[in-house]
Amino acid sequence: MRIFNLLLFIFGLSLLSGCTNKPSIEFSDQTNEKILQSSGNTQKLIEFYKKQLTKQERSDTRLKLVSTYESTGDFSSALFYLKPILNQKQDLEVKVELLAGRAYLNLHQFSQAEIFLSDANKRKPADAEVMNLLGVLSCYQGKLSQAQIWFSKARASMGNDQTIKNNLALVFLLQGDYITARRLLESLVVNDELDNKKVTANLAVVYAKQGDKQAFSQLTKSLSKEQSNALYMQLSELRLVNLQSLSVGSNMAPIEN
Repeated sequence: MRIFNLLLFIFGLSLLSGCTNKPSIEFSDQTNEKILQSSGNTQKLIEFYKKQLTKQERSDTRLKLVSTYESTGDFSSALFYLKPILNQKQDLEVKVELLAGRAYLNLHQFSQAEIFLSDANKRKPADAEVMNLLGVLSCYQGKLSQAQIWFSKARASMGNDQTIKNNLALVFLLQGDYITARRLLESLVVNDELDNKKVTANLAVVYAKQGDKQAFSQLTKSLSKEQSNALYMQLSELRLVNLQSLSVGSNMAPIEN
């Protein structure tokens, strides 16, 4: 009986040993990509795309790399890895021109941004994302009326409502139309909650300019009373100018692209 039990014990150990010595499961590249995308680990995703490109040059993989860089705010690197496609002697796809336009815009190279975004708009006139970026570009160029037209067209083409309303509100804010700016911004607040820092920044300016201390205090309730009062005074005295004069050496946070 003891021998039988001993044999069972040894057999169990061999099974366990077999389980532990199993080779690790290897996923396909497509599965690995999906895992990294869902995890939100952009740095690992960038490394993954770079590794794929060292194995084989593919334009779709390169565009994914560029898009990932843009999502992290590294537009300089995005443009660097996009250049090989831009330098090809052939017509560019709209998605390529969109990536290039956004990168140049965020690097404040406005003439280059205008070339790519204008061409993308000609090829795909109903693209809301392209029209929103053209609106942002017009803001930076000081063309507020033109920016308003672009943002309105982007909204009519079913673009991202939060992004476009915020940008439209900024135009009205710069034009001194605080009532319209407030209406647009407050429509983005759901159940008295707001997690968009850009919208919050614009709304804070509107409340301060209108002298609505109660609304301002509610919006900045996470701050101490002293901090809120100091910020209120600063914003109420803030001189609003066209983004053109802020474009060099300044990241204008309240605008979305």
